[in-house]
Amino acid sequence: MQCEVCEVACVTVWWHRNKDVDQPKQSEVGKHSRSGNVKSDGPWVGSRVESALLRGAWAESETVCEQGGVPDTRATPIDSEAVTTAASSAHARPEPPAPIRWACIIAIVQSMIVLAFATFLVYRDLTGAEETSLVSEGDTIGWVGTGTAIFLYLVFAVVIAGAISLMRGHRFGRGPVAMWELILLPMSFYMFQAGQPLAGAVAGASAIAALVMLFNRRSLEWTAENYAA
Repeated sequence: MQCEVCEVACVTVWWHRNKDVDQPKQSEVGKHSRSGNVKSDGPWVGSRVESALLRGAWAESETVCEQGGVPDTRATPIDSEAVTTAASSAHARPEPPAPIRWACIIAIVQSMIVLAFATFLVYRDLTGAEETSLVSEGDTIGWVGTGTAIFLYLVFAVVIAGAISLMRGHRFGRGPVAMWELILLPMSFYMFQAGQPLAGAVAGASAIAALVMLFNRRSLEWTAENYAA
């Protein structure tokens, strides 16, 4: 048996949920609640959907009555912006420290210089420049520069893509950048032997700076955290 408080609470909950659809008159609600004749198929329910809602409200009133309270019909607002921010922060990648970003910038500048040289090789082949450093009896000797340029385009496109990826906090990129700097370091020594001390000094200094930035303490801690995520 429902107590009178439960019956009133039941009608109140149902009315708040359905007042925009089929709002009953206050006198009818009071009459039915006082008489104890609140039924899911009463004359003011009007449909099976409303009857089901009324039965759900009646069940809620039983629980509330047992707890000694009155049901709270106020809806709790949901902050959609806070939910979206929390969801995005849960999937956010850790931002790389400044040393890694600077190492990537150095690698990108170096790669752009190499790609400019590759473009110059293609230009020489297209203009028919004579290649005196190579000796060959074949007809393809005039396209050696273009073949070299294609190889350089492929290799340093990967280096640039890796540097950009690493700057954005992705895992990919550290290997190609570090590998290129390790190759450039001994190449700078041969530049000195070839009579290009300025180019050798710039190449060697930039390679050492990039390697130091990639393998310092902050960069290694960030790398370990990023790969563990």
